Order: sequence, then structure tokens, then C-alpha cells
Amino acid sequence: MSTPVDPGTSFGVQQFTLLVLSHDETAAFDYVESLISQGTATELIFLNLLAPAAHRLGEMWEDDTASFVNVTLAVSRLQRMLRRIGESVADERRVSGTGTALLTTIPGEQHSFGLTMVAEFFRRDGWDIWTGPFGSRREMIALVQERAFDVVGFSIGGERHLDQLKHDIQDIRRDSRNRHVAVLLGGPLLVRRPELIRAIGADGCAVDGASAPGLARELVHAARNRS
Repeated sequence: MSTPVDPGTSFGVQQFTLLVLSHDETAAFDYVESLISQGTATELIFLNLLAPAAHRLGEMWEDDTASFVNVTLAVSRLQRMLRRIGESVADERRVSGTGTALLTTIPGEQHSFGLTMVAEFFRRDGWDIWTGPFGSRREMIALVQERAFDVVGFSIGGERHLDQLKHDIQDIRRDSRNRHVAVLLGGPLLVRRPELIRAIGADGCAVDGASAPGLARELVHAARNRS
């Protein structure tokens, strides 16, 4: 097995991405376990290794340097790795009863690895989590009518469905069982273009998965104080 390096380096990400793409799935898992044994924080592994590797896989697919099948299998390995770390690493800071959140993508976009990672950060912060994507926007609206979510969060991959998202947020606020529901967005597009947050009708945008639960708590508190 290759000697693990700092997960924040470009070399480390490239080395790990090649391991994830290989047919030897154990090597990639061993790589991450070695980082953990060396004292690397799981948050750094999530944000500085797994997330960049998923992004790199997307680039390789777009550049035609990796097939769709191989990229899909590799992302699936990353998702299993994320779940294994979340289940096996003891975290004394884990709390419970923080709130209830629905996390999903824009209807029409594919389920992203980033959404899976954000959901893990919310779970570690004590949130009760429901995740999409949904087969239709009607299915999503029916769920927010049925359950009083404190937060509804959307992971945005691009600009293609932003107009539809604006209408979805309006419907969520109108039909939600929790009339003071907070709407949180995430995705690199909004980091580059923060003016879209208000234009779409959301309450805020998280710059990464680690900061999302804390921002969600702030938005929920602000929404309750407005009631």
C-alpha cells in the first residue's frame, strides 16, 4: 500500500483518486484508515480528500480520461467509505435532538456525493436527517407538508434548474408544516455568486459541509425569533 500523505495536498488527492479507481477497493480503504491512525481528523479527510477526489473523478469523466462506469463505481466506493468512517469513528462531540432537516438536490439533478457528505456532517451534529433526491417535486412538497422540518437544504450543481428551485422554495414556504422553516443552500456556484442566494429566496448558503450544520442552527434560531 502507498504511504499516506497530507490529504490536503494535490498529490495526495491524485494518489487517492487513482486508488479509488483501481479494482483493489481495499487499498483505498487502507489508505484512509492509515490517515486516521496517524491522527488526521475525520473532517479533514472528508473535506480535503474525499470531496476533492469526487470532484477529480467528475473532471476525469468530462475529460474522457475515465469511463462513466468506472467513475460511477469509484464514487460508490467513496460513499461506502464515508459511511464506514461515520459509523466506526467515535466522536465524543456527537449530540442529539438538534433538529430535523431535509437535504436534497434540485429536482432533475443527480444525487451528488457532496450531498451524502453534508448529510454525514448533520448526523454528527445531532440532526434527524431525511435525504433526497425525489422522483418529482410533488413528492418533495408532500413530504414537507407531512413533516415539520426545521431546515430544508438544497445542494446545487449548476445554474440549469435555478428558476425551478426558486418556485420550489416558494412552495415549500407556503405549504410546509413548519411555517418558519429555514432554507439552506450549498454548492460552489453560490460561493462564486452569493447574490443568487437571496434572488432564489433562500436564507443562507454554507461554504462547505462542515459549516452547514452550524449555519442551519443559526437560521433556525433566526426564523423562530421572527415568529
